[in-house]
Amino acid sequence: MLRVLVGQRDRLKQRVGELELQLAATRGELQTSQHELSAARADNVALVERLRYVGGYRQQAAAARSSAAAKGAAGGDVEAGGGDVVGKYSALYDEAIDPFKEFQGQQREQKRRQMSVADKAMYSVGSLVYQSAHHPGICRAAGAHSSGASGYLA
Repeated sequence: MLRVLVGQRDRLKQRVGELELQLAATRGELQTSQHELSAARADNVALVERLRYVGGYRQQAAAARSSAAAKGAAGGDVEAGGGDVVGKYSALYDEAIDPFKEFQGQQREQKRRQMSVADKAMYSVGSLVYQSAHHPGICRAAGAHSSGASGYLA
């Protein structure tokens, strides 16, 4: 009976090890995918910026020409291909250049500099808790470095 239990325990340990390796590989793939997604979004926002620049240039050139030529220049292939995609990343671009967000960030940083050391420590802990609640991958990535059985549960 003892050999059967030891055999089951060994098979369970082996299976847990295999699952931990699989989990680590999946987390790596997820992190890679998230990085690629953020890079693609950044590229798309940059493309929207370029589209707006080219669109503005086209509009200025069209204004110099006749109104018939202006209509032809304003209705380019970009809008025919997928205006909703451009609109989506256009909103992301607008958020990136929002002066109010920049002002809010400056105000937040100024308030943070005025805090006492204890308040700064509590603010840091609160921020970490908030981020872990809204971005669970942060805590899981930190938990992957721990040893023992709790490493795959974190």
